Amino acid sequence: MSLPNQATPIETYRQRSASYQLELEQLRQRSDRFANLRLVLFGAALFAVIFGFANAPWWFAVAVGLLIGFVWVLIQHNTVEEQRQRTQALYQLNHYGVQRLERDWVNLPLRVPSLDIPADSYANDLDLVGRASLLHLLGHLPTALGLDTLLSWLLAPANPSTITSRQQAIAELAQNVQLREELHVAAHHVTAERADFEQFLVWTEQPAQVLNRMWVVWLARLLPIGPIAGLVAYLAGWTNVPYWLVLFILNIIVSNGLGLWANQVIMAVSARRKGFAGFGALFRAINEPQFQAALLRQAQSQLTANGVRADHQMARLSRLLSLADQRFSYFYIVLQGFSLWNIHIGWLLERWQRDVRGQARAWLTTLGEIEALAALATLQADHPNWTQAQLHTTDQVIASGLAHPLLRPDKAVANDLSIGPAGTLFLITGSNMAGKSTLMRAIGLNIVLAQTGSVVCASNLQLPVLRLATSMRINDSLEQGVSYYMAELLRLKMVLGEVEQARAAGQPALFLLDEILHGTNTRERTVAARHIIARLIGLGAIGAVSTHDLSLATAPDIAAISQPWYLTEHFERGDNGPSMTFDYQLRAGLAPSTNALKLMEIVGLVDQDVPLSVAANS
Repeated sequence: MSLPNQATPIETYRQRSASYQLELEQLRQRSDRFANLRLVLFGAALFAVIFGFANAPWWFAVAVGLLIGFVWVLIQHNTVEEQRQRTQALYQLNHYGVQRLERDWVNLPLRVPSLDIPADSYANDLDLVGRASLLHLLGHLPTALGLDTLLSWLLAPANPSTITSRQQAIAELAQNVQLREELHVAAHHVTAERADFEQFLVWTEQPAQVLNRMWVVWLARLLPIGPIAGLVAYLAGWTNVPYWLVLFILNIIVSNGLGLWANQVIMAVSARRKGFAGFGALFRAINEPQFQAALLRQAQSQLTANGVRADHQMARLSRLLSLADQRFSYFYIVLQGFSLWNIHIGWLLERWQRDVRGQARAWLTTLGEIEALAALATLQADHPNWTQAQLHTTDQVIASGLAHPLLRPDKAVANDLSIGPAGTLFLITGSNMAGKSTLMRAIGLNIVLAQTGSVVCASNLQLPVLRLATSMRINDSLEQGVSYYMAELLRLKMVLGEVEQARAAGQPALFLLDEILHGTNTRERTVAARHIIARLIGLGAIGAVSTHDLSLATAPDIAAISQPWYLTEHFERGDNGPSMTFDYQLRAGLAPSTNALKLMEIVGLVDQDVPLSVAANS
């Protein structure tokens, strides 16, 4: 499918979605025709058999021909259905692409990770999880492994070499649309969650049951000789006594007695089938390309056990399970009596277990990492104007054109800023709704993306690898008896603890405090906030604080260290009443105005006949 080079990502997604939707309709029509033809051929074959019994034997030949045609149509129908499922997955993938770029949070599927998020993390403050979150934007990952891996990366910064390796891998995958599509299509057969994966891995690491009893395996190889030879002798007329039947029954008894361990192995694997179904196609999609990035080549080398590729091993396991499923067949009793089937299958499954022991867990870890890289690569492909962060060792975060990554690209407002060096404070003042909190989260989210190895929503971002600590979204708790102010204090204590740990580890730290301590009165808030900021700055951390409390911003000790910036509003009174707009642009200095009373006038809480100056002094 060729598309114009000048097409934007959202135009590309829309064109591909329309193309796949048309293809889906064509495949549906073909599938319906094959389904009707199957019914006609089967009915005609049935009538041919009836006529054969009623009239002439040559109708049986017609029935055979019709049944052969039925089988051919059945195969073609299955092929069309497989194509339809694949096309449906590709349509879904491109439809999700449109929803991502439009930030259509209502219709974009939301997946919930299984990882526990630490209470002291910045996940809630920065909207890493939940609706309209970073993981919501990135969370179209094929399996739960990729989702959990990506979240773990977002919650902890990687070291500089890992970040650089990921950047190279992500850039390569961003150009490899086919691989990212193949991962999505292959994962349609994977329905397992983290618990299912873990059960499967536990089985691969368990000690052998059958291999440790090889005498049982050899007995299972020798005992079938008896009933088979006896049956041949009976059918050949060498004996009139059905000795084979006695030996057949004896084998049934042995298979249900000595084969108990084999049955346990078969049931253990079958019960965990959900934990590995579909992995073969995913591993194959990863192993096929010729990668250039070292991290991707390393991943391919890890998908090997005893010199055999992981996708081949999974195909082998699937074949063994197909053989094990014969226990549900009507002919299973015959297989058991003549071959002690369960013991052989248990032995083969444990040989597979032995061959991959210690490798399967690495396979799934690698799969999760590739999926996480592919999700970040999709983010890069979706936003060609975003850029990779540059790592440096100075204690400053310098950004140009930095915007909030969760806002629609055509709605996000970019700003230039610099936080640091140590001993200074990036201070943001401004009125209500001016965009202070949004800017703080934009800073935090872009730092998180940068330290994951992803592109960032900025034209340029330079930073050291640092520990991030935030206090933005505070919740009181009736259940725990914690007031809003106490919840703020506890959160700030966590921030202080993070900064102290970073200092002890010799690691830079950055704190983001939004509307610090606005749960108490102005006088005490100012004193307490000055004390906390002084401690954080004294520990060598760099950081940003937002507030609409100008008494804090003008305190001498804060003014001495701060780099003040503000966001403001534009207020007008017209024929349709008062209105207020915001441009969300940073300006140097302290906010020159407030807007609380103006907002009250806009929503009708202040009588328009009463001047705001009177209302303010009353």
